Amino acid sequence: MFRARLFNGVSFLLIITTVAYFGGIWFITPTIAILPFSVSLYRKLNDWNVATWFRLVPALLELVFRVRVKISGDHCPLEGPCVIILNHRTRFDWLFAWCYMLRLGNLTKHKIILKSALKRLPIFGWAMQAAQFMFLSRDWSNDEKYMTDSIKYFTSQQYPIQLLLFPEGTDLSESNKAKGQKYAEEHGLQKYNYVLHPRTKGFVCCIQALRQGIRPVPVYDMTIGYVGAIPQNESDIATGHWPEEIHFDCTYIPSSQLPMEDSELEGWLKTRWQQKEEKLNEFYANNHFSTPYFEEGNSSWIQLSMLATLISWATFHVAIFYGLYLFSTLRWYYLGATLLLIILTQFTNSLETIVLRIYK
Repeated sequence: MFRARLFNGVSFLLIITTVAYFGGIWFITPTIAILPFSVSLYRKLNDWNVATWFRLVPALLELVFRVRVKISGDHCPLEGPCVIILNHRTRFDWLFAWCYMLRLGNLTKHKIILKSALKRLPIFGWAMQAAQFMFLSRDWSNDEKYMTDSIKYFTSQQYPIQLLLFPEGTDLSESNKAKGQKYAEEHGLQKYNYVLHPRTKGFVCCIQALRQGIRPVPVYDMTIGYVGAIPQNESDIATGHWPEEIHFDCTYIPSSQLPMEDSELEGWLKTRWQQKEEKLNEFYANNHFSTPYFEEGNSSWIQLSMLATLISWATFHVAIFYGLYLFSTLRWYYLGATLLLIILTQFTNSLETIVLRIYK
């Protein structure tokens, strides 16, 4: 059993890394030449490029490794600009969230707020920067302006951004849970077992910046729960400790129900997180959410979409490996493009900040 899990875990990591590298070099690098002349074309091309990689993750998890996805709550497809708030149970919630976005969201307009260290990751960081994710340093004096500028970049183009953020700021590891409970005790707050007390500044900044740029946006309050193993870190993924089921429960909150003032928005978010704690307490007692489920498997079109993704990427890799074997020019291209991406993403302010500067 352990060998089978290890094989699955190593295979998953090898596939997504290989696709991210060879696909990223082939599809993303040429768009850099377009950037000085047309930021909007650069954005459109890379939205499509990166979304093709996003689609691979659900395809592997669900078709190949048989992880089941179940969705409950409000059956509301994510249309137009919106904010998605999600509890942060593991480091990989944002990865698993693509299973939901594939069904009800728009992966080409999907952006995530993450910690800044992730954008320096080789290969994966290149794709996240090209996707124009937002990366926070946890220094609010810098992060506030950076987030506001990033959102202005999208809203000035009437871009229908679907922005995912984790108000807790970090995952629910045992050490973070202990820190969270200590913080709650010191500040006279309720101790949580399934979430951390949310950090409100980033959420408030996002909502208010979006309000200034485009029409008020709705919020999708998404809660994720796992049945079976919960992969907390990279070694868990590598050894195949994946959940048997991933459950999503979504509540749609129209913009009209969101408070206008900053302090009221902060209180609103804290209340939602208290409700999320109660919801997860019930979930882990019963292995399901109490709200009705409207999807407990893969529809035909979802299966066909994921199968097409697997076939497309497999065909692409056969062609690329054959080309690398035959043509030295292609080998030199990959070498040069790799060096270029390393320089741009490791030794400059990174691609997403270069985009913001050029756009201004």
